[in-house]
Amino acid sequence: MSYNADRRRRGIGVLFLAFAAGMLIAGETILSARLRESPWLTILYWLACFGAVILAMIVALLDFWIVRRRSRAEQRGLVQETLDNIAREKKSREAAGKIGKPKGDSRS
Repeated sequence: MSYNADRRRRGIGVLFLAFAAGMLIAGETILSARLRESPWLTILYWLACFGAVILAMIVALLDFWIVRRRSRAEQRGLVQETLDNIAREKKSREAAGKIGKPKGDSRS
């Protein structure tokens, strides 16, 4: 479990979101007059902003998949550990002679 990798990946996602938010604010305030002058500059600017949002979404999906895969692996490990404990306990009870016919069982 690499929590440093998780922190790094989430930090990259935050940076992409912050970059997109900064572009949005700048595009609507400081750069709005300049962007209105050139349609090509406007298109490129907003495509770059959209690209930053898309990259943030890709990082978020990647993080989701990694966390889900890790969770499934941990769950499988816990189930296997529980089954192993049950089997070990059953063997130790059988060895001690504690497991026999259940009480109230009239079948022979």
